[in-house]
Amino acid sequence: MLALETVPDSDEAQALVRAVRGLGVPAYLSYSVAGGRTRAGQPLEAAFATAADVDEIIAVGVNCCAPDDADEAVRLATRVTGKPVVVYPNSGRAGTPRRGRGAAARRSARTGSRAGRRTGPD
Repeated sequence: MLALETVPDSDEAQALVRAVRGLGVPAYLSYSVAGGRTRAGQPLEAAFATAADVDEIIAVGVNCCAPDDADEAVRLATRVTGKPVVVYPNSGRAGTPRRGRGAAARRSARTGSRAGRRTGPD
């Protein structure tokens, strides 16, 4: 299965659909959305319609979105495509990731290891 996910606009989705059409490999298409539109501002109804008649696209949905945006998008995806829907929004927590706070950095801070630290020039 191919995961065509976090797609920000319907133009990119159309290119992805062309790439998988005829491959015989199942895929799902998941948009990144905000306020009932793709991140590029296109209507979700038209965006989901891109995948409606493509046999290889076995499910559609949304990800990397606010939980409040997911409910309506799921209803719309089902109505437009008739396909199963995938949805995995963000937690809804506000915040900005901080550099060096990943798992490797935390591990190296605990153990004194140099793993996850840059040691050479760019």
